[in-house]
Amino acid sequence: MKTETNRIEYKQTLTDNLEKEVVAFLNYRSGGIIYIGIDKTTVKTTVKILELIKENNHITRQELANELGLTVDGVDYNLKKLKMKGLIKRIGPDKGGFWEAIEN
Repeated sequence: MKTETNRIEYKQTLTDNLEKEVVAFLNYRSGGIIYIGIDKTTVKTTVKILELIKENNHITRQELANELGLTVDGVDYNLKKLKMKGLIKRIGPDKGGFWEAIEN
């Protein structure tokens, strides 16, 4: 599971300090990733959803809910956030379609 490191940062909103962090990542040999719009309290859930989708891109909302101990509405909330951030997309219809995790 991805957690914050010297190469990964999670930010809920854009801040004035973000420019300093971007410059720091640019100066770091391997670069880094800053996720905007994902606060630290939901990172574990969203990262776990991404991992589960990568393991089984035909996973259903109900299966995600069971795996994560959430309601289907809770899963829908997190899926909507991931879609809005461009991290996942749905290919095909609700029944018979599949998820695609979008690599950065």
